[in-house]
Amino acid sequence: MIRAYQSILFLVALGLIWRIISLGFSEYFSTDVATKNIDTVLKWNSSNSQALFSKSLSQLSSDTNFFTSSLTESIISNVSDSRGLVLLAEHWAEQGEVAKANKAMRLLGEMYPADAKVNIAVASYFYKNNNITEAFQHWSQAMTRSHHFDTILFEFIYSQLNNRDMRAAILDAAKQASKWWPRFFAFAIKQSNKHDIEIVDALYDARLDVKNSVEPAIRRQYIRYLVKRENWQKAYMVWLSGLSLTERESLGYLYDGGFENEFDHYGFYWHAYKNKAAKIDRVRSNVGASGNKALKVTFLNKPTAFHHVRQKTLLSAGRYLFKGKVKKDGLKSNRGVSWRISCGRKAVLGESTRFNGMEHWQSFEVEFKVPEQNCNMQDIWLVTKAKNKSDFKIKGSLWFDDLSIVKLH
Repeated sequence: MIRAYQSILFLVALGLIWRIISLGFSEYFSTDVATKNIDTVLKWNSSNSQALFSKSLSQLSSDTNFFTSSLTESIISNVSDSRGLVLLAEHWAEQGEVAKANKAMRLLGEMYPADAKVNIAVASYFYKNNNITEAFQHWSQAMTRSHHFDTILFEFIYSQLNNRDMRAAILDAAKQASKWWPRFFAFAIKQSNKHDIEIVDALYDARLDVKNSVEPAIRRQYIRYLVKRENWQKAYMVWLSGLSLTERESLGYLYDGGFENEFDHYGFYWHAYKNKAAKIDRVRSNVGASGNKALKVTFLNKPTAFHHVRQKTLLSAGRYLFKGKVKKDGLKSNRGVSWRISCGRKAVLGESTRFNGMEHWQSFEVEFKVPEQNCNMQDIWLVTKAKNKSDFKIKGSLWFDDLSIVKLH
C-alpha cells in the first residue's frame, strides 16, 4: 500500500514537470488563483501582490496590456514571489519578445540561486525554448541545492539521454564533478537495461576523464553493475585500476591467498559474508602459517548451510592446481567442510578433501580443469558438505593460509 501511494505521488510530481514544460507557466499558475473577490481586496489594499497577480491572470486572454502592467505591479509589490516574473517572461516569449523573456528568466535565476523550485522553473522555460545548455545549468543548480527533486529530475534527464545536447550536458557535469552527479550515476545504474549499457559506460568514462580516477563508491557501483551484466573482463580491469600498491602485491590467479588484505563484498576480493553458521575473521597467524594474517572460520553448531567465503576468478581454459595450508582446530562435523571450484555456482570443476577433526598445519591441493566453453568466471568457495539438515551443524574451527592457484602444463 505504501509503495503504491509513493508511486502515485511520483507520477503526479513527474506529470507536474511535464505540464510546466509542455503547457507553459501561465496555465499552470492559473490554478493558484485563490482570491475570489479580487476587486474587493484591491479596493482595500491596492498593492496586495496576490490580488494583483490573480487580477492579471484574469485579464490575460482579453487585455494583454493590462495583464502586463498588473503583473509588473505584482512583482514590484512582492519581489519575493517569483511567479510573476516567470509568467511575465512566458508572456513575452509568446509575444515573440524572446530576448526580453530570456533576460527576465536569467534575472530570476540570479535573484534566487539557492531556490530549487525557481531553478526548476527557469530550467523548464529554457528547455521549452530549446536551450538545453541553460536549462541543464539550472537543473544542476536545483539538484546541487536539494535532494528533494532527485527522483523526478533524474527520471526526466535519463529519459532524454538519447538527445545529443542533453547527453553532452550530463557528460560535462560528470567532468565538472557536480555534487549531485554520483547520485545520478547510482540512479542510472538502477534504471539501466540491456539497451542502456552504452549510456552507463559513457557516464563512467566521463567521470574517469576528470583526473584518470573516480571516487571509490562510484567504482564499486560500476563494478557491481558490470558483474551483474557478466562483463567479467571489464569488471576485472576496473577493479584492478582501484587497487592500492599493497593490494597489487597480492595479485595472481587467486588474489591474496595469504589473507593479508581486508575482505570486501564486490569485485575480485575475498568475500566474507555475515551468516548464522560461522564467524569469519582474518587473524594473526601462528606457528606453521606465513605472513601476518590467516583466515579463521569458527563454526557455531547451527543447522545452517555455510558457503560464505568466496572469491571470483577469471581463469582461461586449461588445467590448474589449487593448493594451500589448513589447520583443523577441533572440527566436529558429520560430513566435513571443503573448498569447491565451480563455473559460477553451476558446474563443479574440483573439490578438496573434506576437512574434519584436529590437526596442525598441513598442506592440501586439488587439481581441476577449466573448460573451453561456458566458464568465463569461476567461483572458489568454502562449503559445508551435507545430505540433510543435521549435517550442517558443525563445531570447532578451520584455519587457512598460503592459498594459491598454479597453471599446469
